[in-house]
Amino acid sequence: MKNSEINIKEMKGLLVGAGALGLNLYSLCKKQGILFSAVVDKRKTKSSLIEKITFTSLKQLPQNLDFNFIAICVEDKNICVAATEIAEHFNDLSGKFCFHTSGALDTYVLKKLKNKGAHIGSIHPLMAFNTRNLLTSVKNVPFAIEGDPAIIPFLKEFSHNLKAKPLLISAELKGIYHLLGVFSSNLYFGLLNGINSIVDHLNQNDISISLQNLEPIIQQTLKTAIKPGISPETMSGPVKRKDFSTIKKHIDEIRINFPEQINIYKELSLVLGKIAGYDDEEINTMKKLF
Repeated sequence: MKNSEINIKEMKGLLVGAGALGLNLYSLCKKQGILFSAVVDKRKTKSSLIEKITFTSLKQLPQNLDFNFIAICVEDKNICVAATEIAEHFNDLSGKFCFHTSGALDTYVLKKLKNKGAHIGSIHPLMAFNTRNLLTSVKNVPFAIEGDPAIIPFLKEFSHNLKAKPLLISAELKGIYHLLGVFSSNLYFGLLNGINSIVDHLNQNDISISLQNLEPIIQQTLKTAIKPGISPETMSGPVKRKDFSTIKKHIDEIRINFPEQINIYKELSLVLGKIAGYDDEEINTMKKLF
């Protein structure tokens, strides 16, 4: 099936799971005119965005529910459970497009839906989601898609309708692709937490500063890393200058005030040393500081 043969806005969906990703997906689809006939979510507290069409169990859905696709947006550990419940509830899923949104798992977890005639696949937005601030756009955000050949045109068109960037990916590479997202968001969040602990320490000593004040330097670093790119020429700081006395001073401060951050500082400094072109002797000199 060619993308031109698919009109997402003439279809209706069934959303299973209205957590952070599911709720954002629902909101983004609504803005683009992609409609859902029903939402199934076991949470007792419902979002006002979708409460009128939310059910707490698949068993509450009528067999003749009008839908063309199913988006499964539950936690990875619950995807097989959701697929089993869907397969048990609907007698026939022939021609339906069924996909999950896990970044780490492939299509295989939906095999029970395939046995019911569904075209199965997965789509994963390379983006961080929460329920407090719903995204208003995913323009140019990579959406990794994989699955049966019959569902690929649908997933591409689904991505295009949200103005996202569809990326075909093999099942074997999904784990690495998801790792990219974790490094870009979750682990970066952990680094920001370390930055915040230093901010808090300064504020306790009458130095008024916040993460918001650091936005210019963070944005400039990101901008430099993207273009012209990560290289010794675009680096700054004591590691680049081979200023071991300043690095030692940092280490002393960390050991006293932020001992939980010592390994982060060490490992990232060694990475920067390699980027800066340190030879083995210089790497060893830095290691001895710790």
